[in-house]
Amino acid sequence: MYKDHNKILWFDSSQWSHEVILKALEHLEDVKYNLLGSGSKSYMEKLSMCPAWNKTFFAGQVPHREVFNFMNRSQVGLAILQYSANTMGKHGTLGNTKLFEYMRMGLPVICTGFDLWKPIIQKWECGICVNPDSVEEIADAINYLFSHPEEAKEMGRNGRKAVEEEFNWDVECEKLLELYAVIINKKNQGK
Repeated sequence: MYKDHNKILWFDSSQWSHEVILKALEHLEDVKYNLLGSGSKSYMEKLSMCPAWNKTFFAGQVPHREVFNFMNRSQVGLAILQYSANTMGKHGTLGNTKLFEYMRMGLPVICTGFDLWKPIIQKWECGICVNPDSVEEIADAINYLFSHPEEAKEMGRNGRKAVEEEFNWDVECEKLLELYAVIINKKNQGK
């Protein structure tokens, strides 16, 4: 979605709260919602019947390299994943990279307040956590970021810094190598 030609980026599948987001957009003006990816024909028809569909730019599936072009033209990234068995309910998962992709691109994020995600957002001050079923919380978060552009930019910078310093494969590689060393050391001690 965009306001004054800046966009908020979003992707496919009902687990990503598109219907709730579209309901939130009904309460906002001058906002456009970018939807990338694919969904079943029936799901896409259901979304297209939502009153705020006219605020949606549906690009369909695009090559991965083009996703970053959309992110570069966006003002906010939405990672509003539903509570489900895949996320262990409200616990969440770090296996989904969408949150970190937005942070890497320097976008402030509006995301589900999962037990795993909320401490990241709070520590790095890089976004706003919401209940994925709350139209009001989502609308308020979008409105807040658009009406506080300098704070939103700072959140984006904070998210980028978080990825550079903590949430990247170089850091994770070191952790993995340390784990391997511990395992090998224990195995050698057992001989």
